[in-house]
Amino acid sequence: METIKFGDIAVSDKDTGIQFKVTLGSTADIDTSDVPLLIDFLKQHLDESANRRSSWRLPLTSVRGTEADDLRVTILSGDAEQRVTAEDISLTGIFIESFNPIGERGDSVNVDIEFAGYHASLRGLIVRQDKAMTRCALQFHDCMDAQGIPCPPTELSEIFYKLEQIWLDKQLTLEWR
Repeated sequence: METIKFGDIAVSDKDTGIQFKVTLGSTADIDTSDVPLLIDFLKQHLDESANRRSSWRLPLTSVRGTEADDLRVTILSGDAEQRVTAEDISLTGIFIESFNPIGERGDSVNVDIEFAGYHASLRGLIVRQDKAMTRCALQFHDCMDAQGIPCPPTELSEIFYKLEQIWLDKQLTLEWR
């Protein structure tokens, strides 16, 4: 765990987030000159957490041309709603490609996922994106408990497992040819 200190406050990187400790009193100040250091620390945490998915990523690009094409992912960011293409999905996040930017790293967006009669509405945190802000990794922060164990809603689990079955069937078909 990496920690930086500013007077009476220590900021530590944890697997499940950021921890703030105040050593004296109930408040602590951070000098304006130290704010850029704190911002860099938090950005580094976001970059590293983008690669911490706690469950297997299902590569949706490998099931194109199957019933998996019926997967619908819609992002609502601010007042803008747009349908996006999912590149991969897990029980704790999704990597998407959009036509228009959906937000900046650190922003939360609403994510609606529909497939095979199931509908999951989730909050996604943008943890990684390209410069055009149209390819984004979203982490479903409500889909992990305090110990970092995946706890997705039933609807997301059903969608994921149905997509995984399509992927497995395709892999087995390719293997046995």
